[in-house]
Amino acid sequence: MVFAVNRKVVILGSTGSIGESALGVAENLEGIDIFGITANTSVDKLMCQIEKYRPAYAAVSCPEAFDTLKSRLGSSVSTRLLKGHEGISELVSMDRTDVIVNGLAGIAGLRPAVEGLKSGKRVALANKESIVMGWRVIRDALKQGQEKGAQLIPVDSEHSALFQLIRKEDIKDISRLIITASGGAVYGKTEEDLEKVTIEECLRHPTWNMGHKITVDSATLMNKGLEIIEAHFLFGLPIDRIHVLIHPQSVIHGMAEFIDGSMTAHMGAADMKIPIQYAMTFPRRAKSPAAPLGIEEISNLKLYLPDEKKFPCPSIARDAAVRGGVKNILLCAADEVAVDAFSEGKLKFSQIPVFIKDVTGLSLDRKTDSVEDIEKSYRESVRLAVEKLKEEY
Repeated sequence: MVFAVNRKVVILGSTGSIGESALGVAENLEGIDIFGITANTSVDKLMCQIEKYRPAYAAVSCPEAFDTLKSRLGSSVSTRLLKGHEGISELVSMDRTDVIVNGLAGIAGLRPAVEGLKSGKRVALANKESIVMGWRVIRDALKQGQEKGAQLIPVDSEHSALFQLIRKEDIKDISRLIITASGGAVYGKTEEDLEKVTIEECLRHPTWNMGHKITVDSATLMNKGLEIIEAHFLFGLPIDRIHVLIHPQSVIHGMAEFIDGSMTAHMGAADMKIPIQYAMTFPRRAKSPAAPLGIEEISNLKLYLPDEKKFPCPSIARDAAVRGGVKNILLCAADEVAVDAFSEGKLKFSQIPVFIKDVTGLSLDRKTDSVEDIEKSYRESVRLAVEKLKEEY
């Protein structure tokens, strides 16, 4: 489909699930130019993408992977290769870059988000950890870059939904925001069954096709905990006015309730191409490659309160957010270490929230005033979490 505005798009993490969806969206829209792509170590995938899309630039953050790609690619294509985090920084700051789709995982997404915003780019952000750990520096970067046209558009399906529902509303008229959760792969299990959950079970998500970590986070409901904090920062509502409802069909992605008692809901297929495309084409819309909803998909929708006794991660995240600062960094680090440990068989599924709560309770006196501060705090938080895991689990 022809899109009236020509935009050069850089896709960070193009070999991941968000990145691959973003490439599919860009390929479907004439007028959207895949200007740059990046990866960490996935040389084979990135090489295929370079050969297919012929972007002007490709950046590889891992130096060894960069060397491998350079030797294998040779001079067969015109794509210019950029090396390391410096190469990614150069790419997101280029004058010709219009939109940055940030699909990087964890702390890796923070620095390019900040640099892109400072340079006046539209950052389509699918990296919730960047907001949770570094909202203050992201907010400041957005303010700094707004005169040059900087925009921050959320790509998470829930936050894209809320953004679309309330962006023209007065914040004083909103009584609460509701984020929906599919419940993940193991929500209906008993407490006894949760003790025996395997990584293979967790990764069989019933409605979404996502990356490894976020699929596990979906099963523990930690993704909802992080999304509560993200919504709090993005939309300016207090934590206690952002709620979660279990919605197994994954058709309603977000709801807004207003002070007059009315409520709006945003619905769509469980396909990340929809919010990614919206972030690329905003404020306009274009025909999507995603299938539209049928009447059978919206005729029997179910919503109910989450069981935070069996799944306490949202409560743990709320507590961390109330304390703020470095506690949000400890939260993300603990979750990262816990998911890795569970995936490797070193931690039971039922121990994940216990471990995260223990780590967020640790003392850590660190500044969070800059990207460098946050990166150092995160590394120290990971170190503390790994020590806790070895000593007590």
